[in-house]
Amino acid sequence: MDSPRNRLIGVGRKLRLYYHMAEVWEGQFKDNMMHGFGRYMRFFGKEGYECYVGNWKEDRRQGYGRFIDYNGDVDEGLFHRAVSFAC
Repeated sequence: MDSPRNRLIGVGRKLRLYYHMAEVWEGQFKDNMMHGFGRYMRFFGKEGYECYVGNWKEDRRQGYGRFIDYNGDVDEGLFHRAVSFAC
């Protein structure tokens, strides 16, 4: 079980680096999860990136937001418990 001292709560930034990609979350946290308003970006090196800016609930896109995939396609509107990326 996580210690209360190790839980992310409030507003901040989280970065994860992998061999083939990087993930960045800037926004609100609740119990170590993306929760509230924020921006999530996932970079794929030369292939580009994906980005979602909007509302989150328990690590899932929830409410109004804008998603841009690595091809540049935009999906904007209301999201309901859309599966998010693991940041």
